[in-house]
Amino acid sequence: MASPSEPGLSPDSGRDADILRERDRIAAELQNRVVQQLFATGLHLQSVVTMAVDPLVHRRVEQAIDDLDRVIQIIRDAVFDLGAYPRTRELRAGILYLSEQLSPVPHITFRGQVDDGLHPTTSADLLDILRDALAVIRARWFPVAIDVAAVDGAPVIILRAVPLPAVMAGGEGDDEFSGLRARAAQAGVRVEIESRPDLVQVSWHAV
Repeated sequence: MASPSEPGLSPDSGRDADILRERDRIAAELQNRVVQQLFATGLHLQSVVTMAVDPLVHRRVEQAIDDLDRVIQIIRDAVFDLGAYPRTRELRAGILYLSEQLSPVPHITFRGQVDDGLHPTTSADLLDILRDALAVIRARWFPVAIDVAAVDGAPVIILRAVPLPAVMAGGEGDDEFSGLRARAAQAGVRVEIESRPDLVQVSWHAV
């Protein structure tokens, strides 16, 4: 059995692995139980607010819904910080990992051999764009589908999202995606963004 004193092994490797496992556990717990419960409570309040006759009660329930949305956003920020995805060489594995951090997991489709002949650096860039796109849209949108297809030997990724309940979509214009465009351009990735009140779609592939 290998020991920490053997060549190539750090004395802290076991402790680091335990820390990473604990971070993953906390992230999963927050995402799978806490966020789902808060989201369900928000949906329940949305059905209740329509029955409120007193204007003061109506406003207070709406405020409670807004507060829950902010709490969900804070938790999702924490989950994304805790669940820093591993630098995998495989595009498919990285997309599945990032998608599993969402609740519920969006519908994912793969068409063709998306990992064939893909340079590890290109794969990492494409995954970084997905992570950045999720970071941009998760405040007001809900990812529903991620489609990945090998087109002319290069993978094309399409992320679709719909507005979150009780959130007015389309109010921030295209400025919210400016950072994503800059990040994609820096990585040599062409990105196309379609934003409507009922849907946002982000498509990208390596140039």
